[in-house]
Amino acid sequence: MMHCYRKYRKTVIAIFGMTMLTKKLLNFVSGFS
Repeated sequence: MMHCYRKYRKTVIAIFGMTMLTKKLLNFVSGFS
């Protein structure tokens, strides 16, 4: 159970990180052009 939760948390953090990265990238692109 704990291992499964850890794996799930890792995935959530990865997805959250990707979302934040995409938002930053979009902001950078819109500010650059």
